[in-house]
Amino acid sequence: MATSVTRERIQKLRDVLRERGCHGVILTQEATIAWLYQGRYHIGVATDASCVAVLVTEDEVHVLVNNIEEQRLKDEEGLVADSVIVHSWADDALREQTLAQWKTLSGIVSEWELAPELQRMRMVQDEAGIRHLRELGVLVARALTQTCVHLRPGVTEFEAAGMLSANCLNHGVEAIVNLVAGERRAPLYRHVMPTNDAIERYAILSVGGRKNGLVVSATRMVAFGEVPSHLRAKYEAVLQVEAALLSASAAGSRVDAVLERGMAQYEAEGFPEEWHFHHQGGVGGYLPREVRAVPESKQRLEENMFVAWNPTISGVKAEDTAIVTAQGAEILTVDGDFPSAPVRHRENEWNLPRILVL
Repeated sequence: MATSVTRERIQKLRDVLRERGCHGVILTQEATIAWLYQGRYHIGVATDASCVAVLVTEDEVHVLVNNIEEQRLKDEEGLVADSVIVHSWADDALREQTLAQWKTLSGIVSEWELAPELQRMRMVQDEAGIRHLRELGVLVARALTQTCVHLRPGVTEFEAAGMLSANCLNHGVEAIVNLVAGERRAPLYRHVMPTNDAIERYAILSVGGRKNGLVVSATRMVAFGEVPSHLRAKYEAVLQVEAALLSASAAGSRVDAVLERGMAQYEAEGFPEEWHFHHQGGVGGYLPREVRAVPESKQRLEENMFVAWNPTISGVKAEDTAIVTAQGAEILTVDGDFPSAPVRHRENEWNLPRILVL
């Protein structure tokens, strides 16, 4: 029997079908199916396509799955349906025939035709999603702390990334984004895929942690010995930008307006061009960013959406995930063992991570 959460989410889909005058929708994307069943509906972590296809109609749910995945998904990932059509892993013809048959049914649409509605469902969290989000935020923050405190001079970026991935997995979290840079590469690149470079003075570690489909993002910085004054100054500036973005993340605000607040703060800190060199984050969900903040974005923030802002200045980066509440944004990626301090922006005060000094 489906969980109450899955039943509620199926009903949300049916409400959309009724509003759009459709009789059913075929779901094939990992993010949407993970949202529906709150589980792992992928094999490779980099794939967009789910390992099942789901047809949700006005009164039934049908699943198409191969014989490799069927039992695992039923036993461990919450897969239930009115009918489960199983095909051999070697028989793609049956899969394609079934999908083609579904498409010929009257009033059946693909999920791309309902993309705005499905995206909003993934972004606006229900009670179960909020509980999971809060738990995941703590787990991701804890994995970063557990990694950072064990770094030592001479550790390579690959080794640090491996530690971060292992610490995430120890909490049941997949590090689907895992970026690490030491002092040589951090000033050169914004998306710092780890290499065999040794970390000698300081490092930036960023992670996008996924559990049961939801993705939470955070970044931490660590230094060995005294932090150089120029680096500390830039980090203080990037925290001010993050504080400006968080302060603007209120229900009803448009994403482009939030971004403008961040851009203004870059200028106030003396780094007016830095926002051009890296995206600043956006609205989270079952993708690392469901909506990326760009100057043309008209998406409005709603209560129970969550955001992950990631401002950067050459060599430094700040990033946390926060939920939008009736009182404003609330940071979720918090671990009390990592050093933090208040950062004030206008009438708001944010407790943000500092550079961990080892």
